[in-house]
Amino acid sequence: MSDLLPPNVTPLERALSEALDRPLPVIVKQVWNADECPAAILPWLAWAFSVDSWDNSWSDAQKRAVIKASVEVHNIKGTIGALKTALASLGYSIDVIEWFQEGGDPYTFRVNVTLQTEGISSPATYDEIASVADGAKNLRSHLAGVDTTLVMGGTEHFGMACFSGEITDLSPETTTVICNEFAMAG
Repeated sequence: MSDLLPPNVTPLERALSEALDRPLPVIVKQVWNADECPAAILPWLAWAFSVDSWDNSWSDAQKRAVIKASVEVHNIKGTIGALKTALASLGYSIDVIEWFQEGGDPYTFRVNVTLQTEGISSPATYDEIASVADGAKNLRSHLAGVDTTLVMGGTEHFGMACFSGEITDLSPETTTVICNEFAMAG
């Protein structure tokens, strides 16, 4: 507690002085780094970096990736690159199909999400993709839908055998006597 408090200090001011007299448990430089920030402080760091879409159920790795991508997304906001960067920070690989590419309604677009291990497992995942896309898209465009492509990997083994040879026909042996010298002499 500080000895600099005046004699007419209130109990609330004295309690505040005692609370602030302790050293901070976190190094301030670490708080502003998404990789080193304690997990409990990540929502406030996201607010400071103006993250458009946030979900507390995300893993810490996803939260940190979204915070790190936020500056780049805001620099190019309203472009396809911002859409791709924002969704890539959550682990989604996307292609954007705009209305003039597929003959849809003007100023609409579709997002084709390529998933590596499993499909969209719930409506919440679809809502998450739509929310992040809505935060990064330009204002005039509207999301018409989300398509998914599931890519499964594995190893394939192929084998081949090649035989070559000659067909030989074995028949019973026949002999023809053309000339028998011993039979004629006798």
